[in-house]
Amino acid sequence: MLGSGLTQMKYQRGIALLIFTIVLAMAAITYFLTTMSPAEIKIDHQQQTQAALKQAKIVLIAHAVTHADQPLDKGEFGDLPCPDTAIGGFGGEGASDSPCGTDKAATIGYFPWRSLGVDALRDSAGNCLFYAVSASYKITTNPVPVMLNADTNGMFQIVDSTGAVIEGATASTRPVAVIFAAGPVLAGQNRVPDSTKICGEDYNLSAYLDNNGVTDNANPQIAEDVVSQFVNASPGSETMANPLNDQLITISRDELWQAILRRSDFTAKMNNLTQALTKCLVAYSANVSNTGRRLPWPAAVDFAGADYRDSPNYTDVAIYAGRYPYRIDNTNAALGLAGGDLLDRPECASIDIGTGTPVNLNNTGGEYRKLWENWKDHFYYALSKAYEPTAITPATCNILLDCVTVEPFPYGTLPKQSFAGIVFYSSSKLSALGQSRDTLPPAGDTDDKANVSNYLENGNDAIIKMATGTPADDYKYPDTNSNDVMWCIENQSIGLPLDVVPCQPGMP
Repeated sequence: MLGSGLTQMKYQRGIALLIFTIVLAMAAITYFLTTMSPAEIKIDHQQQTQAALKQAKIVLIAHAVTHADQPLDKGEFGDLPCPDTAIGGFGGEGASDSPCGTDKAATIGYFPWRSLGVDALRDSAGNCLFYAVSASYKITTNPVPVMLNADTNGMFQIVDSTGAVIEGATASTRPVAVIFAAGPVLAGQNRVPDSTKICGEDYNLSAYLDNNGVTDNANPQIAEDVVSQFVNASPGSETMANPLNDQLITISRDELWQAILRRSDFTAKMNNLTQALTKCLVAYSANVSNTGRRLPWPAAVDFAGADYRDSPNYTDVAIYAGRYPYRIDNTNAALGLAGGDLLDRPECASIDIGTGTPVNLNNTGGEYRKLWENWKDHFYYALSKAYEPTAITPATCNILLDCVTVEPFPYGTLPKQSFAGIVFYSSSKLSALGQSRDTLPPAGDTDDKANVSNYLENGNDAIIKMATGTPADDYKYPDTNSNDVMWCIENQSIGLPLDVVPCQPGMP
């Protein structure tokens, strides 16, 4: 009995000590909280909100990097999800609602946490985050994507409470997406969330996002190819006549594409596509009705105001160097060939590039066709005069030597070689060379795409501008300061089919 009593006393002392420790801890916490200044509490709330915004940004960039790994999305690098825009949308609360608006207009709504595989992200006031995405970057249900690549600019600008642009003053720095933390309710905002829902499903964005009387975060300009502005809160702006407390974080074009271009397989895919496009030209020359083994004319470099996003604008003209052609009506007419656009011809439906899986450029939903649709402005094509559609003599460089040449690298160490044609892929722009690839739309942007010098290096840009289709067109294989890719169409004796080979001896 004595031992039992001692045990009971020890137990009671242990409980008392635990209670005392808890009370002491609570007192310390209470003291800490009551002694924090309003400024410290505000900073703490800002840090909580910034943490949520940064997590949302990381998740969106990860989506853009990995989206092309999905079976139905191969070839679509850089796509961002649509926001959650409507009650009862597909997938429920927090799910991306696609399609979301017209293809060339921005969209705003709740951050689509469910579709991105994360829990709902909230600011320090408990609100779920909101999100706006530029038109060209949002996922579309169209089988053919609107051209999206590393040169595609965002369509947003961020302004301060005075209306001054603080981000996106130039085309290449415009954000591609904006994430919003609405913060505590302000005067005039009437929030009526559904308490049974995780984020409330209150789609009256004006009850959450701010309006300074000029810029309305809840109602940006939703029109095709128009730049929209959002206003960011600044110290003291919550007490202005039109109070502001929205905190924003943006995703820039360069942040997104630097992550994507680090993928180990991206360069290989673009090299494969360049080879397949070259073989498509050779397949056209091998058509049984194309008895002269003729190659198509290129498309123009300068579209003179026409939209570089639209494939039909890549139309062949009677020149010897330009962009890779899609529509070849002029070539077909000159040769008397039936059939339509180059990539849609049966000759380009099953192209062997040595990977074990043929490339089908006909399939608008296929990986390599979508890659071309998104990167088509990066492909150039040089044609030899001997192989043009209206040439009189048999197509070979052995008669009149009317063929372009390629000088291997290092220059002057290996002999030049004649080729029937060359396909170029211009990789990422080289800022050190001053390359810029902005273009209309939107209104006010310059047409940098009209200048081939913004794409090709080594003097190849100058040759394309003045191309003659003869040995005077002496193209250079890329050196160590260039990131272009080249595949060549080998000149063959009369009666032999053309072939695709590396432009540089010894290259695989």
